Amino acid sequence: MIYQSTKAIEAALKAQDLNCDVMEGPDSSAVVTGFDLKSGDAATFHFISMSDKNDVAVRVFHFAKGGDPARLQGVLNDLNCKFRYAKFTLRDGEVSVELDIPQETTDVGKVAFELLVRCLDIMAEAAPDLKAAGAQLQPASSAPAEPEPPAKPAEPEPKKRFHLFGGNGK
Repeated sequence: MIYQSTKAIEAALKAQDLNCDVMEGPDSSAVVTGFDLKSGDAATFHFISMSDKNDVAVRVFHFAKGGDPARLQGVLNDLNCKFRYAKFTLRDGEVSVELDIPQETTDVGKVAFELLVRCLDIMAEAAPDLKAAGAQLQPASSAPAEPEPPAKPAEPEPKKRFHLFGGNGK
């Protein structure tokens, strides 16, 4: 079943010209999108809904892996103290990033987009610390950019804040 919050998040991301996919499970639905970070790494976001309430779990699974667990745990503790919107967790040698959208949110799509933008900046800032602890992050997309059409003498296109590399992070 595709829940209302999933539809609202999909609409909000598409309104920002972002590619995303909707996944449906027996007890949940999710919007999935992937980005290249300013740090040169990549991340795949999952906006997971498990009811028609606006209780949405935002997860970046497998953001980093490996490294010395003791050093990594110290880095994660520091990151969790530094950033209030994102929680970094370590399970089975992999770092994930977690955010949650409260049920009482009136515009879940707008809040989801804001958390996405905030999290992109947080993750780019956290990446060097994770790498210093020996963790490996997914490299940014190395797909060649599409050729641009000939430039018009009119107004130049504004630069986007972040680069989307695919709807499902692959």
